[in-house]
Amino acid sequence: MHPHSTSDVVAAQIAVAFSSIQKTLAEIVTAFHTIPGEIRPVIHSLANLGWFPSGKMGLSEIHAFRALCDSGDKSAVGTAMIEWINGELEHIQMSASSRFPNRSHILTSAFRAHDAGQYVLSVPVLMAQVEGMCLEVVGTKLFSTKNKLPKTREKTDRFSQNALSEALLLPLRELNGFTASETQRDQWLDTPNRHEVLHGISTDYGTRENSIKTISLLEYFITFVVPKFDLN
Repeated sequence: MHPHSTSDVVAAQIAVAFSSIQKTLAEIVTAFHTIPGEIRPVIHSLANLGWFPSGKMGLSEIHAFRALCDSGDKSAVGTAMIEWINGELEHIQMSASSRFPNRSHILTSAFRAHDAGQYVLSVPVLMAQVEGMCLEVVGTKLFSTKNKLPKTREKTDRFSQNALSEALLLPLRELNGFTASETQRDQWLDTPNRHEVLHGISTDYGTRENSIKTISLLEYFITFVVPKFDLN
């Protein structure tokens, strides 16, 4: 046997393994760079319908919601989001109360109202709490606008150089039905509007779907926005 045959075999095996690792790393890097392009459209589409994703959703779920949004079937999107949020209600309340213990008693009352079907109570209370959370964490009110853009846009500019962060924070950088001004609200007829709800203009907002949409906004804020700002 050649004296170097064993070492040559080992070297060859190491080379093959290293090549495989390089290929895997390259695939991971490629996937990472494509993620923002996959996530951005679904976040945009969901927000336009008054829904918001959760940081607990996996890519397979994100892809599924994108497919539903692309189909144009708003009813199917709503049904899927309602089912997902309903399965996470207890965890959403616990996560929000844990991060904002000073608001725990208010959140408890709001979720009790939702569970009891008292949506005229749950919607405005949850809206007000998310707005207060945003002021506390981001430094400006979630629903305030300036020059027809959310004031939160300026607060997120420092994250915009990162494509993934920019995509995840899109609802704070673009208008949606929750934040739309009076002249723009007809673009988002499927979304409860914060100004109309909290100022007593709207009287037909108290539906189960609107309550769950507001809970989805809370979940989005807790799982996407808060961690981003807590770390920076």
